[in-house]
Amino acid sequence: MGQRFPFANFSIDGKTVTLIMVAEAGVATPEMAQRSMAAFKQRLQKDDVVLVAQGVSLAPTSSGA
Repeated sequence: MGQRFPFANFSIDGKTVTLIMVAEAGVATPEMAQRSMAAFKQRLQKDDVVLVAQGVSLAPTSSGA
C-alpha cells in the first residue's frame, strides 16, 4: 500500500502543473528536495511538479518549477 499525498492540478499556458503537499522533511534540504522531486517526476512525467510544505512556523516552503 502506497502513501497518499494531497495534490492539485492547474493548467497554466497549456502545461499541467501539479502541486503536491509533502512533509517539511521532504524539502528541508536541497538534497532531500531533489530526491523527493525525482520520485514524483518518475510517476508524473508529463507534468511540471511543485512540492509544497508547511513548517512549524506555518510559513510555506516550495520546491520545483
